[in-house]
Formats: sequence, structure tokens, C-alpha cells
Amino acid sequence: MTLSDGPPRVSMRMTKAALVEELERAQKLIATLGRAAAKADGTRNAPSESEALLRNAAKLANLGHWIWDSVTGGYSHISEELSRIQGFDDSASFLAAIPTDEASFDFVHPDDRERYGALIHARRKGGAQQGEYRIVRPDGEIRHVRDTATILPDESGTGYRIFGTIQDITESREIANALREQEITLKALIDSVSDELFIKDTDARFELINAKTAELFDLPVEEIIGRTDAELLPQIDTDLFMETDRRVLVTGEIQAYETEWTVGGKTRWVMVRKWPLRAADGTIRGVVNIGRDITELKKTENALRESEGIVRLIADSLPVVISSFDTEQRYRFVNESWARWNQIPAAEAIGKRVEEVLGESRYRAVRAQVEGALAGETQAVASRVTYADGVSRDIEAIFVPDKDPDGRVAGVFVMIQDVSDRKRAEAALREQEITLNALMGSVSDELYIKDAEGRFQLVNAAAAELFHRPVEEIIGRTEAELFPQVDTDLFTETDRRVLDSGEAQAYETEWTVGGDTKWVMVRKGPLRAADGSIRGVVGIGRDITERKRAEEALRQSDERFSDFAEAASDWFWEMDSSLRFTFGSERFFELTGWKPEDVYGRDRKVFHYPGIEDLTSEKWREHFACLERHEPFRNFDYTTKTKDGAPFHMSLNGKPVFAADGTFRGYRGIGTDISERKQTEEARR
Repeated sequence: MTLSDGPPRVSMRMTKAALVEELERAQKLIATLGRAAAKADGTRNAPSESEALLRNAAKLANLGHWIWDSVTGGYSHISEELSRIQGFDDSASFLAAIPTDEASFDFVHPDDRERYGALIHARRKGGAQQGEYRIVRPDGEIRHVRDTATILPDESGTGYRIFGTIQDITESREIANALREQEITLKALIDSVSDELFIKDTDARFELINAKTAELFDLPVEEIIGRTDAELLPQIDTDLFMETDRRVLVTGEIQAYETEWTVGGKTRWVMVRKWPLRAADGTIRGVVNIGRDITELKKTENALRESEGIVRLIADSLPVVISSFDTEQRYRFVNESWARWNQIPAAEAIGKRVEEVLGESRYRAVRAQVEGALAGETQAVASRVTYADGVSRDIEAIFVPDKDPDGRVAGVFVMIQDVSDRKRAEAALREQEITLNALMGSVSDELYIKDAEGRFQLVNAAAAELFHRPVEEIIGRTEAELFPQVDTDLFTETDRRVLDSGEAQAYETEWTVGGDTKWVMVRKGPLRAADGSIRGVVGIGRDITERKRAEEALRQSDERFSDFAEAASDWFWEMDSSLRFTFGSERFFELTGWKPEDVYGRDRKVFHYPGIEDLTSEKWREHFACLERHEPFRNFDYTTKTKDGAPFHMSLNGKPVFAADGTFRGYRGIGTDISERKQTEEARR
């Protein structure tokens, strides 16, 4: 870096509360040194070395100062750095626009003027006050500042002066707000996903879960975080969960399986997919899990199989170190932060050479910057340093030449800022972005976010596939703009309800784009800003086309079965695994006069009448044996009575029914009225 018109201004991206603290403690020193210099030279305008040091430090820290005089009722001094912060070219321009406290109100954000007025009032009462508010520069730019003031004694007794500093903290506020918004967006996204979504660390302990996962475990979120599956579910064999986690961590490959899950007396089928969660350096730092409840799908599949087919996730106040040394590299000033970091009392450092104090290794690391600054060029360096207090810090250091009025270098000012919190915040933001991208990419449902005007802000690959558009063609546009051929009133109306009421909306819709027709189940919820206001809509779309087809197939199958049963002259019957009747078609009850409550839940003996059929006969013994063996039978004829006592002859055909796993479920069959045939046979005899 080169110095053209004085030392360059350094962007302090994090809070500089520590520097403000240092300057506050130095205020009395400034006043004392100023009075001493005035007595010695006969004037109060003679600058001391400490004042020059602090002026340069303030410039480096992006921190301006001012002095207000109670006698004149106006500002007696405005620093050049304060003029720049306020958006003016120099202090003369500042004073022309803001000669008094009252005039300064015009340059304070309207929403903050009441708070600013309270600060002014407190200062007039003689109290030291500090506050934060927004200023509006002449060009309209808004900046956040921290304003600190204190009373300076006046030995003349004619009045008093107020010394104040203003620090530009805009960038640190923006980073904090960005991180907070990222956290809110991430939480809204994971809680809006209707699947079970969670992240485990490398020890298989839960780091993050959504509300659906807590519901699955039947436990509060706080009882799940930090524990493993085995600790949470001692009654369940968790080997499969642990083994698939291990495979993801070792191989980095996706794992998928289906499992039957029973917790809290409720049994569900869950389809699980697992992905590696990678850190910024590419190493695997955990496992992303998506669990989808497929219980209803399983039920539909089983129902269709039994009838006709198959269904289907800063700033600490940073201390600022200020020091100065002369052309012989001997310290002439160090502040308390410097002393604390280096574990050397400030008084002991004064007069000692830089290399002697820092030690050979640390001096060698900054020697080029020291020599460059002494040669008249501003130097900057960023590195990670372990100081004498044992703390390793990421630091940014500025070395600025201290030039006399003739332009000759008289020494060097050094400011070192601890940016460790900022580095951690940036890393956290990167990690959250990586986590968010991993979550968005891993969700197979269509996932998107719209702003308050219905324009897409974020979409995942599944949503882009549904829309038949690249992601970049979707962002910033509405559904009406993207699909003029589609009636989008339903989409717009449900968005409006979410934005107006904050309540979730859900519906199913048939969607045809690019010649491809699908059924989609949509859920929408509010996306809130840091202040709780609704700033958009989170949408989840799930393709339920296969489920709709399965439901339609099942409906048609049931309809055909009912039609056949009503049209047949014979009747249908069913028995459970205990060989008790569970169903009989209407034709049977018409022929016999029996009612369903007379028959259901009872076995074949309900139709046995002594003297008509002998249950110990060979025919019956063979029939009972056939039933015990779960074998089919045909043309089993026997005689019973109708409900009014008339003889009734029937012939039965039966077929055993088995579940998918081979378990015997009972019998289904057809019954035929053979009374007429029996009567004919009797007549012939």
C-alpha cells in the first residue's frame, strides 16, 4: 500500500469497542498534556506527541472525534475523520452544514432522532453517555455509528466542554445481520420440510433436527440434541442406523434404506437417505439424514396387492492494540491492550527496542513492515499470531509513518486489530451456506422461497425439474410470468394467505408443464425476518402422481369387486385365520334369511344342525384337515337350514389367503345354492 494524501483509511469490518475504550481512557491524558503544552509554549494549540499519536490512531480505527463548547454553544473542534464518516470533504464543510447540535438532527435517520435527542439532553446535563443510531450522509447513504461523549474539565471556570467520539460500525452490523438472517432462513427451511430432516456429527450424535424428527422420536428437541440413536431408543435395534452412518463417513457415498419404526406405541414405515456433510475444506464432518414417512404408501401398496396389484437442515468487542516507536525503533507509546497481549507493563516497554520486546521470531515476521513504514510507506499485514498471554489470534496490522511538518519520518504508528471473531463468523457463514446448499440439494421434494411479491428467490434442483426451466430462468420471476398458459390463481391466493395470516397452507393440484402432467401436494409456510415480520413464503411441493394412480386403481378394483358381487347368483365369503366368518355377500343373506350379525365372528359350526350333517364323518374329517393344512378345496357340499328352519343345500369352493411374508390370513371363496339340484336328485330316488 502507498500513502498519497496522508494515511489511508482502513475499513474496520468488526466493532471497535476496545479502541473506543482506549480513547476514552486517554481523554484525560489529552486534556492534561494539552494544558501542560499550553503553559510551556504560551498557547493551547501546540500539539503534543500523544495527541498526534491518538489522532493517527483514530484515523486508522475509522473513529472521529469532536469537542462542543458550552460558552459558544457550538463545536470548537471537528476531526477530519469525523467529517469523512458524516460524508463531508473536510471539517469546514461539516461545520458549515452542522454548526450546532440542533442542526445535526437533520443528518440523523428520522426513526432514530428521538434516541439521539435523549443523548444530547443527557450531555447538556453533564453526564457521560454512549449510544448507537443511524446517520444520513448528504448523498443519502445511511451508516450505523456508535457515539460516545464525556465532560472535559475547564480550569477557567467559565463553562465546560464535551469531548466525543463517533465510530462507523456499519460493516459489523451488516455481517451480524447477514449471519442472523442466514440462521433464520436455515431454521425456516428445515422446519418447513415435512420429512424427518436431521444432521449427526462424526460420533453419530444429533447436531440439528427439524420439528418432524422430534415428532418421530416422540421427544422434545432438547432431549434429542447431543445424543445417539442407541441412547434415545434403547428398546430398538439401532445397528442399521449406526452402520449406514459409518459407511457415509468412511466412503462419502449416499446410503438409502427402508425400515419399520415403532416408537411410543406407533408403528411407521420410513424411507431413509443419508448424505455426507462436508466442511469448507471438503472433509466429511457429519451426516445429513432425510427420513420420509411412507406408512400410507405401504398401506396402499398392501391394500392394492391384496385386491389386484401394487401401489406405491462476533462479535466480541475486539481489543485494538496501539503502539508507536521512533526512527531507532524504540517504543514511545503503547496502550493497555498492547500490554495485556504482550504481558509487559506499558511503562517497562517505553524506550525499549521493538526487536528486544517482541523477540527475534516475532520481530522477523514484521521486520519488512517496520522498515517499509520507516521508509515512508504505509504497510499492512494479516496473520495468525500467538501472543505472550497464550492466546492465538487472527490479526490485521497497519504500520503508518509518523511524519513531521516537513514530511520527514519521525517514527511509526502501529495498530493491530483482533479479527478472530470476524474470521469465525465468516467461517460460520460459509459453513451455514454449505449446510443450506447440502440440504437444498438433498431434498427430493420441490423446495423454493418466494419474496412478498411472489417472485422466486431460491429454488432447488427438484423445483427446476418440475418447472422444466433452468434455475437462473426462475429466480426473480413469478409463476404467472413463468407459466402464462397455466391458471396460477390458486398459487397466488395461497401465497397471499400465508403473507397475510402467517398460517400454513396446503393443497393438491394437477400440474401440466412441457407436456408432462403430474399431481403435486403443496405446503406453504411463512419465512420471517429477524424482527419476526413475514418477508416471504417457503414452499414444498411433493410429487404424488404415483399415489394418485394407486388410489385410482384401488378405487376401480373395489368398484369392480362390488359390481361382480351384486351381479352374481352365487355369493362370496371370507374367513379370518381363526376360520371365523368376516364377510358374506348380500346374495347369501337373501337366500338364507340370516343377518350379518348372526354369522360374522363365528365358525362353520353356526350352520351345523344335529341329525343333518355328522361332523365326525369322513367327509367332514377330510375337510377339517384340508383347512388345517391351509389348502384350497372345491365342491364341498353340505346341508344346513335357513333362519326359518327350511333345509338349505350349498356347495362351497375356497382358496387360502396369505400375506406378503407368507403368514396365513384366512380363506376366500364362492358359495352356490344347490337346493334345487338336491331336490331333483331326491325325487329321482
